[in-house]
Amino acid sequence: MNTGFQSHLSKVAGGALLLSLAACFGGGNDDDAPAPPPAGGARTLSEASCTAIGSRTYTNSPVFGPSRWVAEGAEKAATTATTALPAHCVVQGTIAPRTGVGGVPYGIQFELRLPAAWNGRFFFQGGGGTDGSVSPATGIINSADGGNNVALSQGYAVVSTDGGHQNSTLATTAAFGADPQARIDWGYNAIDKTAVTAKSIIQGSYGAAPDKSYFLGCSNGGRQGMMFTQRFPDAFDGVVAGAPVMDLGSITAAEIWGLQQFAKAAPRDTTGGIVWSQSFSPTDRQLFTDAYVKACDATDGVADGMVQNPFACSFDPAVLQCTGAKNDTCWTPTQVAAVKATVAGPVTSSGSPVRVPGYALPRETPVEGYVIDTGWMTPSGQPSRLIGTATSLPGDFAFGAVQVPYLHISPPTLPSIPWASTGTPTPTA
Repeated sequence: MNTGFQSHLSKVAGGALLLSLAACFGGGNDDDAPAPPPAGGARTLSEASCTAIGSRTYTNSPVFGPSRWVAEGAEKAATTATTALPAHCVVQGTIAPRTGVGGVPYGIQFELRLPAAWNGRFFFQGGGGTDGSVSPATGIINSADGGNNVALSQGYAVVSTDGGHQNSTLATTAAFGADPQARIDWGYNAIDKTAVTAKSIIQGSYGAAPDKSYFLGCSNGGRQGMMFTQRFPDAFDGVVAGAPVMDLGSITAAEIWGLQQFAKAAPRDTTGGIVWSQSFSPTDRQLFTDAYVKACDATDGVADGMVQNPFACSFDPAVLQCTGAKNDTCWTPTQVAAVKATVAGPVTSSGSPVRVPGYALPRETPVEGYVIDTGWMTPSGQPSRLIGTATSLPGDFAFGAVQVPYLHISPPTLPSIPWASTGTPTPTA
């Protein structure tokens, strides 16, 4: 059995869910005193108090934009939510704004939402990808519930951050790596400064520090959670670190490896550029799905169109290989080889396997979060990462290839990828 084609639907993509309990919520590693609390120590916040937040001084001296009051029922955490948010104050600010390498503006931007009726608890909403934007700080706990069960609705004060850079100002999402301080901010400094500053604002707004503080994040947010437990263990009473991306180098190697394999199955345009979107057509992908379901459906005891016991199934995409010329009912030998090599995982120049974190076996599915199952060749799975579309490159350029010169080489080097193409190849004579 080729274990690389086993599905991991039953586990978190990164293979880890950590709950870490710290001794106390603390204030990070900053020694600055928080802003003096208003008289009375009330745990409520009014619209007038909201607009005055930016007029006080807090730890790390953030530069504020205008605070915004949201009336009860005026906003939802997501367009899919059926319940509206409670009355709250939206505070936006920037810690340590500066002009960095190449004249790019940097600073640790954050959003803090303070409920009118505070439950005395603080919730840090982890980021994702390489950050680069400030997500609405509503404290989404489970994305599957449509945005109804959020921490803000439960009375938590919630904060989010951009990790110290804005993608809108960068040539590519990894380009912040050209700035040494931005690397540090994204690595750990931004989350520490944001947590400490948020607690200071909470103290100054409600007249009391949080009774309990919690962090929740997944993927890069999971990495941030792990970073808190290691560098700032007193910052939170509880940390949930889902699918933490802890070995970015190995994951990046796996992503690039997959791109290399799929490139072999892709045609070239008139300039020699790789047309990724045509490496596997929609028909080719459907062939994979149909063959996989046919081979694995009944392994759970019921033939119902769903694969519920993939570990009991043996599936080799070689069954799709054409015996003659390529047509809509089969794959070329190159396509078969590309998929099998991608799943087998990256190897070093000497042929040794690269161990990618988050998987039980050294050579299991190497691309984080995209497993071999009935969704592997659907739009939500591998195609977005390794195939892309007719007008966009595969996602692993941003998540893998482009990160190398900026984040994995010191000093960083500007990338040049002339061999990538999203165009349609033109036949040549």
